[in-house]
Amino acid sequence: MPRKSGQPSAEGEAYDLSVNVGHLIRRTQQRVAAIYAAEIGRDLSSRQFSVLVAVSQNPGLAQINLVQMIGIDRSTLSALIERLVKRGMLTRERIATDQRADALLITPKGLAAVRKGIPGAYEVHRQVMQLLPAELRPAFVKALMILADWRDNGAALDRKKPARKTGPAKKPK
Repeated sequence: MPRKSGQPSAEGEAYDLSVNVGHLIRRTQQRVAAIYAAEIGRDLSSRQFSVLVAVSQNPGLAQINLVQMIGIDRSTLSALIERLVKRGMLTRERIATDQRADALLITPKGLAAVRKGIPGAYEVHRQVMQLLPAELRPAFVKALMILADWRDNGAALDRKKPARKTGPAKKPK
């Protein structure tokens, strides 16, 4: 049976990367990263910029809350924060009510990097959106928000996740 356009191919057919969602998202991320590097440079990665923006908008934010806010896993975020601390862009202070947790604060150097990067971030957004027809732009952003489970009025968060398969079903004896 022939495959409908836009659907991944079935087992046994040639695999078509041109319609594979994961492949397309990765390629899109590469394109956005190239635009980011051209506009903002390579001194501050987009993840580092996101961390600095989040901390500048939420001074004293606990590191664990930052994980939830920007969607970077804890170990990656710890290494990223360590680099920003060493670069003098962030400081960490123990939270008085929880000696296990660190509060993050942005330094003047970090704030300067955010202020310098914001016009470039707007330009990255503008350039990426210009690649799409105007009528697709709102739906594109909404789809990305749903996929990222981010600020979509809870719609994606309220959906039940499918049960995870742990292996082949056991046949009754």
